[in-house]
Amino acid sequence: MFALKRTQSDKTTSTFKNNDISITTIQSSLQKSNMEEEGNDVKLSITIRARNSEKKFYLSGYCGI
Repeated sequence: MFALKRTQSDKTTSTFKNNDISITTIQSSLQKSNMEEEGNDVKLSITIRARNSEKKFYLSGYCGI
């Protein structure tokens, strides 16, 4: 088990780090999404960086109340 410290955060981006790993998440709305009051379709990219490697994951789905 390890602990990460949040080093950056705003409305769409968050970054968490420790000495061995960093995780960055970026959320954005899908361009052709139907905007609703309760939520909308979003895409999310997650980047995990370790000492000698980097992995990126892309997700999409509905985010709402």
